[in-house]
Amino acid sequence: AKALVPNNLTDVNRANVATVAALQARVALYLREWANAEAFATEYINAVPLATRAQFPGIWTDVNTAEQSFRLVRTNTLGGRIGSFFRATSASTTNIGQVTWRPAEKLWSTFDQANDVRFNAYFLNEPLLTAQGRGSRLVQKYAGTTYATPNENVANAKVFRTAEMYLIRAEARAEQGRFSGATGA
Repeated sequence: AKALVPNNLTDVNRANVATVAALQARVALYLREWANAEAFATEYINAVPLATRAQFPGIWTDVNTAEQSFRLVRTNTLGGRIGSFFRATSASTTNIGQVTWRPAEKLWSTFDQANDVRFNAYFLNEPLLTAQGRGSRLVQKYAGTTYATPNENVANAKVFRTAEMYLIRAEARAEQGRFSGATGA
């Protein structure tokens, strides 16, 4: 069936060969088939490059589709507001919705906030919440547009990403006793 799927990465809204390889890698990982997990993850990595530092923040705001082979499109009327898992929609630009998930201090402190490109893409220290006497740390992923706008908390679901394939490959290599290869390309 894989041979019947198009080898086209220009439309990440449809399955393609890299998407199939990612699914195979994930399933092989779950089945503890380490050699297959490594092979399929490597196939994906070779087809879909890792996002650059400049591209990475745009993954979560749908500015680009870097390192994605497949996503599920979401709108404010179709598919739900993924960002609402972390906080409710806001009544106004100054009245931020109820925060349902906050990053733990241990997780927050794990990141090099100045140099790790993921930190500002994943988290936000919101001064409006501080002014209201509320905890100010928010999950920023899938936030969509600004507070109280129609697309607040709306962003496409990233189903398969290159970053996940690197993790799958590293785990598969480690499980095969290849620790030096688990951290390298």
